[in-house]
Amino acid sequence: MAAAAASSLDTLAERRVHVVTDSLRALILARADWSDAPDSCDPAVLRTFSADTSAALRARTEEIIGRLEELIVSYGLDTPLDTDAGHELLAAVTAWESGGGTLLWDTKAGEPARSALAPGLGGRFRNAQTQRCERLLSTNEVTVVVPALSRFTPPKPKGVRLRVLSGEPALTAARTAAAGRPFSYVRVGPLVRWQDYALVTTRRVNEAGTASTAAADAGLNDVGNSTYLLHRGADGWRLLVIARTW
Repeated sequence: MAAAAASSLDTLAERRVHVVTDSLRALILARADWSDAPDSCDPAVLRTFSADTSAALRARTEEIIGRLEELIVSYGLDTPLDTDAGHELLAAVTAWESGGGTLLWDTKAGEPARSALAPGLGGRFRNAQTQRCERLLSTNEVTVVVPALSRFTPPKPKGVRLRVLSGEPALTAARTAAAGRPFSYVRVGPLVRWQDYALVTTRRVNEAGTASTAAADAGLNDVGNSTYLLHRGADGWRLLVIARTW
């Protein structure tokens, strides 16, 4: 009886917290607008907060986003990732991070669907000299490192050759196989999922080229890191906001 009562209280508390997370999401959507990406050939946009014209307004938006982050992490930290739901989230993130998958922006009811601009300049942009749409990246090979999983099936995004490494042993093996050549990858994680919300952190890494793990760590060059929040709707995971980049 005591265990059942405690479970009921936990469920009731989570329902109340979910009401709060939904209200924070609504505030983010109400404060946001759109900006086209200069010279992008892909039908993708950026979510901006152009109405935040003062330090106080910017601080308020950051407070809303920060509070939503806190709730996702606090309640989702123990949510297992090696599940069908976790794999679905990882597949969406991995495909988008590779530059070959589409991730839609989370929107208010009734708004048209909008695609999020591919991270890391992974999309196509207009060449100012030739006026042709081209990928800025010199290669279509992308390596993504995800947390250790038992049975994850990687997505198959268009236009890129995606290699997914699961866990540190796989990363170490790939580093050794590079045989001292420069080695670039996207690391996905930490990643926290709670109900229909998720927080994802990614790091874009260039290694100087060494088979030694310690030396490789010392030679890491982060070329673009980000933390973003997602919300799952009826059609799958959507990008709610890019919380920060560095």
